[in-house]
Amino acid sequence: MLVLVMATIAFTSEGAFVYSIAYDTMMPDYICQSAQKPEPFHCSNVETCSGDYDFYVNWENRTSLDNWVQDYGLRCTSSMNIGLLGTSFFIGNIVGSMSLARFGDTHGRMFMMKIGLSLHMFIYFTLVFISRTLIVTTGLLFIMGILG
Repeated sequence: MLVLVMATIAFTSEGAFVYSIAYDTMMPDYICQSAQKPEPFHCSNVETCSGDYDFYVNWENRTSLDNWVQDYGLRCTSSMNIGLLGTSFFIGNIVGSMSLARFGDTHGRMFMMKIGLSLHMFIYFTLVFISRTLIVTTGLLFIMGILG
């Protein structure tokens, strides 16, 4: 019964993270201004990183979310590093499928389920309450993928 409860929580939390990564990394709508262009205009995150403009987030726009872009400072991060967040989970899934499947056959599936779910719960709570950097979050999502 304990394994069933742990599995439900672990796999539900896994889905909550994986399915929301697109929203967690969505760039907000920026409004820029400069001495040359005193009229405010919409600009991209790349334009805000150049330092040529004063900018602010347009919180009136529906796509401006308080997400990992603000929490991890992803505004000037390359799109490859941002994409690595979601990709790391699936790479971990491939690695885990290729390496841990044999352990389940040799050590028993129930034993592997208990170990995997316990680690999964620990990683989930670390992601939610402790992780505040891009590298740590990417690594934890990779490990979550391995255990998934």
